[in-house]
Amino acid sequence: MKKAALNISLMEIIGLIIGSLVIITLIFFVMGITDLFKNNPEQATYDNYDVLISSVNDLVKGQAGDSLNEFPDKKIEIVPAQENAVQVTIPLYIQEGFGIVGFDREEIRIKNCAGVQVKSPLKKPEMCSKIPCLCLYKQGPEVGPYAYSLCTALRNIGKVSVVSQSEYNYGGLRDDAPGNDLYVRAKCGQTGQLFNVKNVKIIKLPRKEEGKFDLIFDILPS
Repeated sequence: MKKAALNISLMEIIGLIIGSLVIITLIFFVMGITDLFKNNPEQATYDNYDVLISSVNDLVKGQAGDSLNEFPDKKIEIVPAQENAVQVTIPLYIQEGFGIVGFDREEIRIKNCAGVQVKSPLKKPEMCSKIPCLCLYKQGPEVGPYAYSLCTALRNIGKVSVVSQSEYNYGGLRDDAPGNDLYVRAKCGQTGQLFNVKNVKIIKLPRKEEGKFDLIFDILPS
């Protein structure tokens, strides 16, 4: 009887040790992510842009049931959407002073921080060549990027837009696609809300041309 009790006690001790190690590992993991955003938020923005591009590429090439390569532990899957579309939802981090813009033509419309469309459109950077692209930029105090940091071509993509109800998007209203042009700012003006980390739904909608798709972004409320 004493031997059995001793064995149970040892098993409980081993379980407590393993449980403690798991908790400690998780604490260090969370602290590491927090420190990355806190101590090097600019690098975190660049890293998250890379994750965004990889996720978009996985979505364009994938189908419902496929998992994104950038999230093997979380197993984020592509799921069906309406009208033969598929979609995926990923976390997106944008540091203050940065933004993301999508170009599917030579010029896109933009709005100022008051939501009023400005006269001068935003011109597509030369690094995008002739096809649609997603760019990460450093922004100035008002609408209009001062410098594009990175731009990535989106092959097999026709139109890039975002649903109009997103409060962080300052792209102008589109005539030929759902919602607005994609012009997401981390913060607009001194009183604007900071983007920080948001869940973003990306929808891939088939076009009439074989192998071509439209991308629709939806920034979900916190």
